[in-house]
Amino acid sequence: MNKDQKTFLLRLLIGGCLSAVFFFIPVEGYLKALLFLIPVVIAGYDVYLSAGKKLISLEFLSEDFLIGIAAAGIFVTGLVWTGQFVEAPVIIIIYQLGKLIYSAFEASVKRREEAATDEEKRSILHDALERKAPIERKLKRFSKLFAPLFITAAIIVIIIPPLFRALYNLPPQANVFVYAAMTLIVIGCPSYITGSVPFCFRNTLSSLLSKDVFLKDQNNIESLSTTHIILFDSQDNKERAGDLRSLGISRMEVLFGDHDERLFTLEKTLRQRQRKTYLAYLSKAPDDKRLIQRADTGIIIGHTDVREMLEFSDAVIQEDAPEKLQDLIRSSKNCMTLVKTNIAFPIVVKLILTVLLAVGILPITIAVAANVAVYLLCLLNSKRAL
Repeated sequence: MNKDQKTFLLRLLIGGCLSAVFFFIPVEGYLKALLFLIPVVIAGYDVYLSAGKKLISLEFLSEDFLIGIAAAGIFVTGLVWTGQFVEAPVIIIIYQLGKLIYSAFEASVKRREEAATDEEKRSILHDALERKAPIERKLKRFSKLFAPLFITAAIIVIIIPPLFRALYNLPPQANVFVYAAMTLIVIGCPSYITGSVPFCFRNTLSSLLSKDVFLKDQNNIESLSTTHIILFDSQDNKERAGDLRSLGISRMEVLFGDHDERLFTLEKTLRQRQRKTYLAYLSKAPDDKRLIQRADTGIIIGHTDVREMLEFSDAVIQEDAPEKLQDLIRSSKNCMTLVKTNIAFPIVVKLILTVLLAVGILPITIAVAANVAVYLLCLLNSKRAL
């Protein structure tokens, strides 16, 4: 860890120790709330600063804002009903620990890239990372719906059940429902679903770079993972590429004839293919520019001027090594498997947490810890792309 990360960790340790000490001090009421406010400020003052800045710009769905609201809600229940405040700093500390893990993981990824690649490769990697894959863009849109859904549910839980109980002259139990609402807000934090996915793509691109295989953008990873047809510019390249049927390639053909005849065959194949069956074209000749551009994934091999080749192709295998096509397809399929796992796993866990909350056996600290634990597992899972 760098100096800033060590300082950050020290803040969390101090906050945790103070929370433990204050838990055993025999004071009540406002004094107890004031004591527990100290570790909250030490461990999480930046959370509230960030939340405040985003609130000014009308960003109500930031993680900092949601976690800040949840911790503040625990203080409210403590002051008004329960007299307990320890969960507020624990929520902040666990959440901040998740942020620390993320920053340390990101730093390690960058260090590895700097050690393994030169400046030109890092520049190409950066450009590829700027162009997001469709699944990542869809996930971002989904996350914008996910948090509002849980926030809406939290508002309903705060308002409707107490009113319903009041109509039947039952104790409102407002503290129970406020606590449940704060837990719902924690469960609804979307970054634990989206945060690990970029690392799957990044690690895949980085792994391919180490083999002198370059991709223009992340979209090519997604299309290559579902490619079933590969066309070649020569019989030699097809034979050297090897048998790709184990990687899901059902059709491998060589295009013959002059440029226009080969382009006609490629266009015909595109029209006749089944829906969502992607086609790749591999060529050694930059003169095949139109064919390379027309394919779903145009791949050129045997050229060192990668930047120039990427202007019209989707992938460049720098060496004259068609067999590296297997690495390209295998890595793409592995990446998309990891992406889907890292999306599905947190969603399933969040659904389980919601069910546990509904039956009344989910402390809010467990909800935060479960989110962070799942996030860590997904980050580690993304390393399998290397």
